[in-house]
Amino acid sequence: MARGGVTPPPTPVDVVAPTADRPRPVRAAVLAAPPTRKPKAGEKVCGECGEPNRPARNFCARCGVSLAEAQVVKTPWWRKVIPHRRHRVIEIGGRPGRQGVRPNAGAGQKLFGAIGSLFRTVMKVGGVLILVGGLVYGGYSPFRDWVNKKFTTAQDKISNKVHREYDPVRAVQTTASAQDPKHAGTMADDGYNNTYWQAPSDKGAMPELTLTFQHPVTLNRMIVQIGAADAFNKTDRPSVLHLVYPNGTGEDVQLKDTPDEQTVEINHGANLTSVVIQVTGFYRSAGATSVAITEIQLFGKDKESRE
Repeated sequence: MARGGVTPPPTPVDVVAPTADRPRPVRAAVLAAPPTRKPKAGEKVCGECGEPNRPARNFCARCGVSLAEAQVVKTPWWRKVIPHRRHRVIEIGGRPGRQGVRPNAGAGQKLFGAIGSLFRTVMKVGGVLILVGGLVYGGYSPFRDWVNKKFTTAQDKISNKVHREYDPVRAVQTTASAQDPKHAGTMADDGYNNTYWQAPSDKGAMPELTLTFQHPVTLNRMIVQIGAADAFNKTDRPSVLHLVYPNGTGEDVQLKDTPDEQTVEINHGANLTSVVIQVTGFYRSAGATSVAITEIQLFGKDKESRE
């Protein structure tokens, strides 16, 4: 309280009226409109206006919205299987003509270019067909059964054709230049693999078999099983057979030292009424004095037996 009982008036305080918030600019709404073009693989699709943008852009080319969370167009599965053809790069100073071909290109270059283009197209189409066929084959059992049946039928036809190409040729008479009394020459082509022909092989001997046919035949193949059927290493085995034909010609057949059957080709055995099979080479066994052949089977084109 002031002197004399009088209260001094309060000191005036400046009162500032509250100011209103500064209005923020309102962004104009972007009207939904269809994109100007079809989006390509790898491009960013704006979530605001739907416009496709190149992968390198950070803001939409139409509305300016950030593309940080834009959806990226995925590459189709078929584009991954079939590589996209790259654009041709022209060297500096080059002049591309129609369809990327230089005007001064020769006819040969154009032809090779056309062939290459056709080949690439065929490969692309073939790849798609193989892929689709594999998917259908794996997921649709009726189609799989049909394919398996067709494949088996074709395989049987080819197999039958091969087997019919060469018929078994049997001799009506077999004679040997030398033989063991218990293992005659006829045992070499009797059709059994538990019998064998055995003949002396020491002192320079070269035993031979003569097979005579009922009518002319053409020999193309021979299956031979060398050695004794019950004792492979106790006798010598032929390493070379020399075939002699009635016209004076002949050929050699090389054999392997194995107890298994082995198939050899005959190249000059056409129109034969007989053949002489002579042992001219040997696989030797210690102490052996004879050579043995378990079985000889001949195959060829027997015209009369076919008829």
